[in-house]
Amino acid sequence: MNEQVFQSNYTPEFQLQLFGIDPKTVMEPVLDVSCGQDPQLVHLLRMEGVKAYGADFDAPEGSYIKKASWTNSNFGQEKWGTILSNIDVAQTINTAIKDNSPALKGLSLAYFNLLGCLKKNGKFIYAPSIPVLEKELSPEMFKVEHEKLVDNIERTTITKLVSID
Repeated sequence: MNEQVFQSNYTPEFQLQLFGIDPKTVMEPVLDVSCGQDPQLVHLLRMEGVKAYGADFDAPEGSYIKKASWTNSNFGQEKWGTILSNIDVAQTINTAIKDNSPALKGLSLAYFNLLGCLKKNGKFIYAPSIPVLEKELSPEMFKVEHEKLVDNIERTTITKLVSID
C-alpha cells in the first residue's frame, strides 16, 4: 500500500482487510465516518446482514447514510459497536499537527467525541495512527492497539473499556 493507493477509491474488500474486520463478528452497529461519495463498505456490510451506517459530507443522503462531517456531527453517545475511518480522520488530524494548525483543537475534540460515541467494548478502527492523541487516552478507559500494515503505516484499534455513567 503506497500513498497513491490510500488516496484512491477503495474496494470494500480492501477496507475489510485494512480494518481487520469480519462481517460475521464485527460489533454492531457499525458507523463508517467519511464513507465517501460511494459508501461501498457500508453497502457490503448491510448485504452481509450487519447494521451498518455511513456519514460523509459528500455522501448521498439515504436511509442509512447521513450527509455529515465527523468534525461537527453528533453521532450519539455510547451508541456504536464499531466506528471505522479510512484515512480521513487520521490524515486531517496528523496534517493539523504537522502544520501546527489552529484547527487542531477542534479536530481533537471531534476525535474524542467519536470515542464517546462507542458502547462499552466498542472499537474505533482507523489508519494511519494518530500517536499525539492516542497517548492522551487513559489506559483505564481505552485500550490502544497498533498493527503495522506496511512501511510506516499502522492501523489503530481503540477499544472503549468502560461505560460513562
